[in-house]
Amino acid sequence: MNASFKQEELDKIKTRALSGLEASENEPDQMLQNVSAVLNFGKQHPYGEVQTKESVGKVTLDQVKRYYSSYFRPNVAYMAIVGDVKMSEVKPLIEQYFGKWQKANVPVATYSNPTAPTTAKVAFVPREGAVQSVINVTYPIDLKPGTADVIKARVANSILGGGSNGRLFLDLREKHGWTYGSYSSINQDDLKGSFTAYAKGRNAVTDSSVAAIIDEMNMLRNEPVDMEELQNHITNMSGAFAIGLEDPATVAQYAINIERYHMPKDYYQNYLKTLAAVTSADVQAMAKKYINPKAANIVVVGSRDEVAKSLARFASNGKIEYYDAYGHPIAAAETTTKPADISASQVIGNYIKAIGGEAAIKGIKDMKIISRGELQGKTLTLTEIKKTPSKMKQEISMEGMVLQKTVLNGDRGYQEVQGQHQNLEGDDYTEAVEEADIYGVLNSAKYGRKYEVKGIEKQNGADAYKVEVTNATGEKSTEFYNVSDGLLVKKIQVVEGPQGSMSLATEYSDYQTVPGSGGYKMPYTIKLPLGPGMSITAKVQTAEINKGVDDAEFK
Repeated sequence: MNASFKQEELDKIKTRALSGLEASENEPDQMLQNVSAVLNFGKQHPYGEVQTKESVGKVTLDQVKRYYSSYFRPNVAYMAIVGDVKMSEVKPLIEQYFGKWQKANVPVATYSNPTAPTTAKVAFVPREGAVQSVINVTYPIDLKPGTADVIKARVANSILGGGSNGRLFLDLREKHGWTYGSYSSINQDDLKGSFTAYAKGRNAVTDSSVAAIIDEMNMLRNEPVDMEELQNHITNMSGAFAIGLEDPATVAQYAINIERYHMPKDYYQNYLKTLAAVTSADVQAMAKKYINPKAANIVVVGSRDEVAKSLARFASNGKIEYYDAYGHPIAAAETTTKPADISASQVIGNYIKAIGGEAAIKGIKDMKIISRGELQGKTLTLTEIKKTPSKMKQEISMEGMVLQKTVLNGDRGYQEVQGQHQNLEGDDYTEAVEEADIYGVLNSAKYGRKYEVKGIEKQNGADAYKVEVTNATGEKSTEFYNVSDGLLVKKIQVVEGPQGSMSLATEYSDYQTVPGSGGYKMPYTIKLPLGPGMSITAKVQTAEINKGVDDAEFK
């Protein structure tokens, strides 16, 4: 083995990892996965470790080399070869390419033994502006690979939530229409396994979804499965196993499993026979052993204001524990009551003053802003050009290739995404006109915007006015304005996507006065959402105001 580790390669990997973390830090399923891992296994267990920007930043080339030298050894490795070959043909090749790989003593680690909670606990992870919740009912279990319970437990899980024919899916989606899907898993593992039941649903039905998951878990524990349902799942599982044997990689993995976990040599040869022998009593026994909602971590990521309080009834002690996206306990912060000493118009007026005042804004005739940010190790360039009246060009490019472009030229506009051209019409055109208006913040009445102060919340540790904005079509968004300096720090919008409604948050910071602008300030750092689970932190590279933008930009 002749691995070569270079600093520049490590730097690229770390850059991609950091970019991925930034993109996913507000992604609900990633938040759910992080907190579930911490609660199930603890931060000192390898399965409870959560990757953070700090942990990635601390990785050095020397650490990588030492890890490789310590743990990548042939005496703890397995090799499986599947194909139409003979041992006499492949053995010389193995010796040629792996013969110099040196054995060595490999450190053996000892780990803690995580246990399931003794009662039901509710852990809530607030996600601002969320219109949906993601749910896990989860806890660690002891289920070793190759043991007698594994196949029977798989049947039990298949019935509960192993796929679209599982009870969770049929109940939460098909019967009630609360979710796009609800599933469960019983995971075997040599160190520590886990049980998880999952769902994603609208705010209004989050508590109903949790209740339904618990009911289905209890039903499998308390009521025998009828023979028709049992046989249908066994038949499906048998077919899936047979199809899997057509994949050489699956066969290789089975061979490794037998050696690694000291399983009977005929374990997979007898798999179908063992599966066919599973009874209704076996399923109920597995459910009572491994499926228990009364001793579980009920983890929910969603809107604190709309969802959290409705979940307290599922906790044995009636209390909700709050966590951040990385599994750190946080205080159960609340939005303070709407302040009586300030109106929405005053909040917006203070913002206008904070960015330079009405005169500075009205003095702008054109602007060109170029920003850059990293996404998965690639540099994105964002260009925004505006000119009065109602002219705008927004462009996103990567390494010279235009990925997306929106252009508005007075009474017409269009959008291009990866070469696909589409004219802006209806609400899309109206929204573009409003966005193109350099003086838009001064023209709320013109565009039918209405503001209402809902309270005060902490944003990045500082108090901010929470302002609900309703546009002319009745759509709502939320904006946060720093109490101390009046600046806009965050905006949350709800948009419709392929998987339903989703909230997208944009964050603003590092306000600076643009040179030659007469005192106009703008954020030089913006964290922009690019879609579900994707965002980019864009930093302004150049900002030009009143430099005379050519109309040719808007063709």
